[in-house]
Amino acid sequence: MKEAYASGNTGINRSTYRFDADGTYETYSTLTMLAGNSNEQLYSVTSLEQGTWTHKAKQLCMTEDKSELVKFESSIATVTREAFETAISEKSPPICDTLVIQSDDSIELHDSQGRGAMPLQQISMEIKIR
Repeated sequence: MKEAYASGNTGINRSTYRFDADGTYETYSTLTMLAGNSNEQLYSVTSLEQGTWTHKAKQLCMTEDKSELVKFESSIATVTREAFETAISEKSPPICDTLVIQSDDSIELHDSQGRGAMPLQQISMEIKIR
């Protein structure tokens, strides 16, 4: 079984999570920075993170195995691809969030540090019958 969720934020910044029954996950994240007065795009970065996930009670933990830069565009000379590649090459520590089920197709990941919640809406589900 595969389940995919997209972050509740709409527009230019977005994350899509795919959780597989085998305990692996993928996260595509896009961050776009716009100039405040002109709305001109300054840079846009899309990254792919892959790793393993575990779920126990209400805790969902994700451990990153690898990350890579998928797409990079910048109109600012000081914002470089190399800077983002260096940043994502440093593995993140395992992240554990509290999983709150809102409905049949909506969940929230609550930050364990109390810094807020990320609403996620289910976008697809594939069930494999063996």
